[in-house]
Amino acid sequence: MNFEKFYRLVCSNWDSLPNKKQTLLYLCYHYDLLLWKRKKLKLGAIVFIVKEYKFDEVLLWEEAEIKFINQDTTIEDERSLEAIFKRLAWEWNARSYIALGVVISIGLSKIIRFIKAVYRSYFPTLAFRDDFNNYLVKCGFEEAYSYHSIGSLAEAARPSFWLIDVLTDFAIYYNIIL
Repeated sequence: MNFEKFYRLVCSNWDSLPNKKQTLLYLCYHYDLLLWKRKKLKLGAIVFIVKEYKFDEVLLWEEAEIKFINQDTTIEDERSLEAIFKRLAWEWNARSYIALGVVISIGLSKIIRFIKAVYRSYFPTLAFRDDFNNYLVKCGFEEAYSYHSIGSLAEAARPSFWLIDVLTDFAIYYNIIL
């Protein structure tokens, strides 16, 4: 129904209306609704907003953004990063840097813990090794690089026992079998 028609009908039948207060509230509501719709339909003037992106007071680039004066941009404004920072009361000071560092370190520790749990669940033979396996690795290196197996190279084999210990530790602690 047209608002003007509705207004004329209410004015002409005002004396015969049973609930005048309710009718008046209904009329005011529709009038406000009509004003809001008219305001929303008018786009108004165009405004260019120049956004400057700076790093340590050095201008990196500029960007022009078009906004209409009467356009409803409340959803866009709520979603912007600046609005989120304002809601969180974020300021770029020492306290904020410390808080950000704490949050990042907690997040990284959780990620590392998750990776270790995945490693232990999918590679249990590498993650949890028996002492008997370590003894077998050491015996294998001693047999392969022992003083008696080298024979004619006895003078060059003096560091072989040191080599056996190093290779054994490397194989055991870094899970690499040479």
